[in-house]
Amino acid sequence: MPRRLIILLLVSLVGMLGLFGLMTAQAQVTATPAPTETPAPTLPPTLTPLPSIPDGVMRGTIVRATVLNVRDTPFLAGKVLTSVRRGETYGIYGRNHDASWFLIQTAYGQGWVYGYYLSIDGNEYSPPVVTSYVIYPEPATSSTVTGRTTSVLKLHNEPSVNAIQTGRVDWGAILPVVGRTDGGHYLQVVWKGTLGWVYAPYVEIIVGEYDSLPIIPDNFGIPAASTPVPQVVVITATPGN
Repeated sequence: MPRRLIILLLVSLVGMLGLFGLMTAQAQVTATPAPTETPAPTLPPTLTPLPSIPDGVMRGTIVRATVLNVRDTPFLAGKVLTSVRRGETYGIYGRNHDASWFLIQTAYGQGWVYGYYLSIDGNEYSPPVVTSYVIYPEPATSSTVTGRTTSVLKLHNEPSVNAIQTGRVDWGAILPVVGRTDGGHYLQVVWKGTLGWVYAPYVEIIVGEYDSLPIIPDNFGIPAASTPVPQVVVITATPGN
């Protein structure tokens, strides 16, 4: 065999061996899977345990709502503090005057729930009547009339626009009403512990009777003869949560 032919065969053999080795290495690289991270396990949500109920305390179980709002006052306009769920049972520590709202103890404190949604293990009139301000004590919470402001109002020490301002009442505030002037222009209320007067047209009566308020002589306000008596809007609460 000529020497040149032998050299060509050797060169071809070496090239074929090199190509085979490269293909084998690529196959090994392709066949080796890349490492993957193991996902962290998903932990179940932590449930807040229900507060214990002492012996002798009436109990209420949520039965007519999947989720029931707990409010800071026994009115639908009250601020929502938290919520409770169907099937949960709570201790009842008070009620309003007609046993339509009940004060319960949750894991986050006390709050009011609408009684329609509860199953109570006893006479619903047995819990003590407590005011809507049991959470925020006021000096005049014996009032059976409650109002809600429809504007930001100045609180005055006397029923007059020229009287000293002693506070500023928030828009939408719910507060006890303890008196009115003979002209009907001003209402005496309690706001954050301060007894004072606000302009009546911007207060809606949402609980109680306007006519049951004691009349305090309007010695400082606008004479009733020169200004029409403002109309006080009375709202009747409807069931809700």
